[in-house]
Amino acid sequence: MNQNKLSIRFVINKARVNKKGKCPLHCRMTYGQNRKQFATGQFMQYSEWDSKRQVTKHQLVNTQLELVKSKIQSSYLKLQLQGEVFNIDNIYGLYLGKEVDSVAEASKKSGLSKTPISRVCRSERKKARGYVWKYIQ
Repeated sequence: MNQNKLSIRFVINKARVNKKGKCPLHCRMTYGQNRKQFATGQFMQYSEWDSKRQVTKHQLVNTQLELVKSKIQSSYLKLQLQGEVFNIDNIYGLYLGKEVDSVAEASKKSGLSKTPISRVCRSERKKARGYVWKYIQ
């Protein structure tokens, strides 16, 4: 089981000010020695952000950031409970709602070759080697 600590911080990108004078707010996850940064979709004035307390003056934005943080922590806990080795990309993928990142990963998990899985993904088949594949479009 992984014993690395997950760190979640929000950083404001003051180099990318938009026409309204607002800066984008990014989420930075650090797990082990790896880091993943992505946009939260929130914008604010640079002067409104308190980087030490990780809050802003606007309650709605603070609520949205807490929601992002709790969703990431939930993804991290799900992966820990599975007991398998995982990395920062697995945490981020689960946060986004992706269960399997690629055909190669599905091949590893199921023990099937890539070809029948690819055909299922392209909707050419509904079965691959006896398995019925169900997915949401």
